[in-house]
Amino acid sequence: MGSDRSNFSTASLLRRQECAEVLTNHGFPVSAKTLATMATRGGGPPFHKFGRAVLYRWADALTWAQARLRAPQSTASEHLHVSDKQVVGRAADRVSQEGSAHAPYNEHPSGSKAA
Repeated sequence: MGSDRSNFSTASLLRRQECAEVLTNHGFPVSAKTLATMATRGGGPPFHKFGRAVLYRWADALTWAQARLRAPQSTASEHLHVSDKQVVGRAADRVSQEGSAHAPYNEHPSGSKAA
């Protein structure tokens, strides 16, 4: 089953392999295996079942792919989201706190500093 049909409608139903190929051809690289994994774990495009066949409506698959796009960025460092920056900040705070928390390990039980 090829993905060479270019005039299909948004209501067209695509099998998993074809859906992956068409999404990839439209600039959203995804494999059929990834779609299968997402179908079981969640996070993928909505799908229908016809017997044992899994079918994706083209409009749903395209909407799903477009929703996964990040906002445009002009530098590689812009990929951090606000929540990511907060996590990085908390990790740095934790490291600085651990430095003072480990101070007792540098002392002998008698209270004198280790050499």
